[in-house]
Amino acid sequence: MNSIVEALINDSMHKWGLTNYTLHKHTILQEVNAINETKYVSCTEWLPKGVDGVKVKEDDVYPEGVATIELDIHEQTFTRVNFTGGISFSDQSYSFSNQTEVIKWVEELTGLIFQKSFMHERKKEHSYTFKSCIDEIPTYPGGLIQVEWNEQNQLTLFSKQGVFVDQAITKKEMDFLQVEDVYDLFEQQVDRYAIPNFDQQVINEVYMIEELFVRHDLKKTYPYSLLERPYVQVNKPLIWMKAGERKMVRTEYSMSREVSIKTALENEESIDAQPITKSSQLRVMEVVAEYVSSFYPNDSGKWMLSFMFREWGLLQVVVRPVENGVKGYQSKLVFMIDPRDFEVLNILDTTDFATMYESFKKPRNRKVHKEEAVHALWEHMTLEPYYVYDEQEEHFVLCGKLDCKKVVLVNCGAVIDENEV
Repeated sequence: MNSIVEALINDSMHKWGLTNYTLHKHTILQEVNAINETKYVSCTEWLPKGVDGVKVKEDDVYPEGVATIELDIHEQTFTRVNFTGGISFSDQSYSFSNQTEVIKWVEELTGLIFQKSFMHERKKEHSYTFKSCIDEIPTYPGGLIQVEWNEQNQLTLFSKQGVFVDQAITKKEMDFLQVEDVYDLFEQQVDRYAIPNFDQQVINEVYMIEELFVRHDLKKTYPYSLLERPYVQVNKPLIWMKAGERKMVRTEYSMSREVSIKTALENEESIDAQPITKSSQLRVMEVVAEYVSSFYPNDSGKWMLSFMFREWGLLQVVVRPVENGVKGYQSKLVFMIDPRDFEVLNILDTTDFATMYESFKKPRNRKVHKEEAVHALWEHMTLEPYYVYDEQEEHFVLCGKLDCKKVVLVNCGAVIDENEV
């Protein structure tokens, strides 16, 4: 066994009191976080002594009490400790009688400082959750820390996910946005959406706002996305003069993140962390247009390349129909493309899934105009300070998160909570 690997394994065993365990599996994983940093993680799986490792491997069924330990190789910090089923056979115990003790333990384990790099999010019985921050202002992309223990005072879960800043890497601006500064942006963000209600089998049209981060000096905005990785927003229609002759493809490709210890120690940058060049974007447009024109030959200009990103060593490309006035659930095509030769390896088509909404009814009464909706929603607008990562400047900048948890029903003008639609 490699001496470095052996040291990583021993560190995990001693740190978490795994004398009642035997090592079952060890892998080195490559990860790319939301700000494009390549990370290398040592992942070990431990079986309670007496458990047949061969049978576990054959059946791929893990019993309660199995320990999974993940350690960032270069930062030398633990990112995950999990005991399956909330059962632990560790010879260590923890007495977390209050939040202060949990915070102190997290600080010692991670090197982060409370209210500087992480802050309280929520508390439940036998568990605490913290979120990332800079000087008590939350960050985006963010991170979460979870700590859980059982009634026997044994740690059952520690998890540190996402991006944390261990020091302020941005100048702290003194002046924050005023509400009246963002009215024009708020008005632009209000739009009509078609939202399906499965219980009532109806499509409700509503006016609502898409969340947006506004830089403190109003010079730049940043979209909010559930896609926790860098991506390139394209939003260009696919146009062709002649339809292609491509067929739907299904080629297997590896989704494994496992790498060699040599790759990890050399700290190689992952291909998923590399920018998507302009020339690559143009080549992708050509390839995708050829396929879409093969499937929908009469729909030139009716499909749009929405965005693309890197994952699993591939280019992932999302194509949607061009919107016609009302936003909402759309069918989409997702292309998986090999970036080396731009060969399409797979295509996911959700068009058939979208047809399930065709039978849904659409309420029809009076139509509310956007001006009315803007006025109604403005009263419920929130502007929360956030530090947002700027990819071009490569640091966090102070922003306001523009949001509204209310929506306006187009057919009647009622203002309701967004989760009631």
